[in-house]
Amino acid sequence: MQGTTAPLSVPELQAKVGPGVPLSSLYRIISDLLEAKVLLKLEFAEGFARFELDEGLSDHHHHLVCIECGAVA
Repeated sequence: MQGTTAPLSVPELQAKVGPGVPLSSLYRIISDLLEAKVLLKLEFAEGFARFELDEGLSDHHHHLVCIECGAVA
């Protein structure tokens, strides 16, 4: 997730890790990382969750959400 400028959705994460990681495994990994407080789950008005490194592991920042297209920065 380093090198990303915005929180990632599950499909975006799956694209980054590649097709060799089954979706079911990705969801288990995300769950484990959330429990370990490595990832932070963010829910905007898009209807799905996005994930990023917990602020304890990254710099403090804010998110901008486009009200027209839903893009997050």
